[in-house]
Amino acid sequence: GHPFTLTIAGRNLGTGARISSTLPAAFTQVNPPLQSDGMMSPGRTVVFLVEPKSDAAPGVYPIRVESTNGISNVLLFTVGAFPEVTEEESQPYSRPNRNDTIETAEAILQTPVTVNGTLRGAERDVFRVSGKAGERRVFEVEARRCGSAIDPVLRVLDGNGKQLARSDDAPGTGLDPRIDFVFPRDGNYYVEIHDARFSRQTQNFYRLKMGSYSYADGIFPLGGKRGEATEVTLFGASLKAPV
Repeated sequence: GHPFTLTIAGRNLGTGARISSTLPAAFTQVNPPLQSDGMMSPGRTVVFLVEPKSDAAPGVYPIRVESTNGISNVLLFTVGAFPEVTEEESQPYSRPNRNDTIETAEAILQTPVTVNGTLRGAERDVFRVSGKAGERRVFEVEARRCGSAIDPVLRVLDGNGKQLARSDDAPGTGLDPRIDFVFPRDGNYYVEIHDARFSRQTQNFYRLKMGSYSYADGIFPLGGKRGEATEVTLFGASLKAPV
């Protein structure tokens, strides 16, 4: 339900470009940003004002660009239910490796939240969170599921850098990790994310979700016949009983 500006970068993005997507939203093309020399970058970027409907369901939506040159490859865009912030290191003109250690961790002041970040090769991003003894919180990364090339690893550390929890691949998330964590005592904790291969990828983005929410890690059956209603059961993980 919140409008935002979407910039699509590529090649041969001609004039009159429009968006083809299942995302229930209005897409209005606006002027692209200027280059450093004040000139437009013809065919390299196209910018849209996106106004999603308030009842748009959270999830991943395919987006294509249609222009006089044809139709583009599929890109993926995620609509979330939590407030969205951008990692400081991923902001334009930010210095690299600014949150790679516990000492320089970026503070997350409130949850639930989704942090949009990037990993540039052999680095790690560290975020500081606070919790109370017995408080439950879920830390989950969306990367492969929304088109990223990284294979994320997620860890929770204490103030001394001791690992308290780790996830590489989690049930129901494919190659993405999830940690369902209960804080053992009051204090600050550190959430670390890095690529399993520390590789350099162009599609190097991730979405780190933090909050106390329920989720399932399994569903049965896995399919049904087109046009017919099918009863499915969600189970596992934090659900108190199958749904």
